[in-house]
Order: sequence, then C-alpha cells, then structure tokens
Amino acid sequence: MDEPEADSLRQQIQELRQAKSRWQALAIIALSVLALVILAGGATLLTGGLLMRQRMREEGMRAREAEMEAREQAEQARIQAERARDAEMQARRLAEEAARQAKEAGKAAEPGKQ
Repeated sequence: MDEPEADSLRQQIQELRQAKSRWQALAIIALSVLALVILAGGATLLTGGLLMRQRMREEGMRAREAEMEAREQAEQARIQAERARDAEMQARRLAEEAARQAKEAGKAAEPGKQ
C-alpha cells in the first residue's frame, strides 16, 4: 500500500469517526427530547389525575353538604308541620271546649226561662 492510498484511508477513517460522533450526539439529543416528552406526558397525566381526584373530592363534599342542607330543610319542614298540626289540634280542642261551654250555658239558662 502506497502512501497516498494510506492517507486516503486515514482521511476516510477520520471522516467516519466524525460522522459517528455527530450521529451519537444526534441520538443523545433525540433520546433526551424523547425522555422530556415522556416525562412531560407522565407529569401531565399525574397532575391531571390528581386534579381529577381533587375535583371529585370537592364535588363529593358539595354533594354531602347539599344533602345535609336538604335534610335540615326537611327536618325544619317536619317540625313546622308538627307545630301546625299541634296548633290545629289545640284550636279544635278550644273550639270543642267553647261549644261545650256554650251548650252548658244554654242549658243552664233554659231552666231559668220556665
């Protein structure tokens, strides 16, 4: 092998080494970008899941509060209905008592008329 041929081969080896280094750098950059994309996607899924869980918790709390409010309103309505029923019963008793007293007063006045 003569000297120009050896120089040509050395130059090709050098060029191939440089190309190999460029491709390795490009592969490392591509892997880094891919890793960042995967991490960003995972973080998005994780935070999205956490946010969804937090929203579900808040909605559950709101639903429980609304249920408690509805139960409280139902209890207030029940108490009010009981009071109205009691007042109606009291009014009936008073009316019956007044009617009985009026009847007795009418009977007591009748013997005096004769």
